[in-house]
Amino acid sequence: SQVGAGVALLVEQRLPLADHAEVAVVDDRDLDRGALDRGGRLLLRRAHEAGRQRLAEHGAREVGRDRLDLALSGSRAEHLYDFDRIVATAGETIRSGNTVDTAPDWLWTARLDWQATARLTAGLEWVHVGGYFTDAANDNRYDGHDLVNLRLRWRARDRVTLFATVRNLADVRYAERADYAFGSDRYFPGEERAVSLGVRLTR
Repeated sequence: SQVGAGVALLVEQRLPLADHAEVAVVDDRDLDRGALDRGGRLLLRRAHEAGRQRLAEHGAREVGRDRLDLALSGSRAEHLYDFDRIVATAGETIRSGNTVDTAPDWLWTARLDWQATARLTAGLEWVHVGGYFTDAANDNRYDGHDLVNLRLRWRARDRVTLFATVRNLADVRYAERADYAFGSDRYFPGEERAVSLGVRLTR
């Protein structure tokens, strides 16, 4: 069997643009007041499995009448084996307390959408996959990866909307999945930079 523990975070809030940017730290008692203060400012929680909970307050610089939408989600988990076993076919030994292979410790997604005009919206998305061991013996490891995606939406006319998406904007070489088998690393390559275009017609 396996044992695991972790924490998860989900924050999604529209940011009214302010004329300042500041960071503040508050203690555990402020958690009871929720993630949004009366001024409408967003409090982003740093997730910890133990210890003092901290919040960071982020403002954004004013840019005319523009609007920013921020969404942040993530998790931190640790999965461990609680038995000992020799895996003859793989040539490795599982020991109690080893980390379960191919299980990322951190998973994060952050998305920032900018309503540039009444017709144009741009969005950036950051996807983080943390590192993990690629074999049950914990002798080999994949370092994880970070990806950035770009999305654009333009309402050309009242009934016509155009879309454009650039996935893996930085053209990062990464693995959708990595493991260790037959005496060597195996990588299942992720998608290279790719562009998608679309149009939506409404009546």
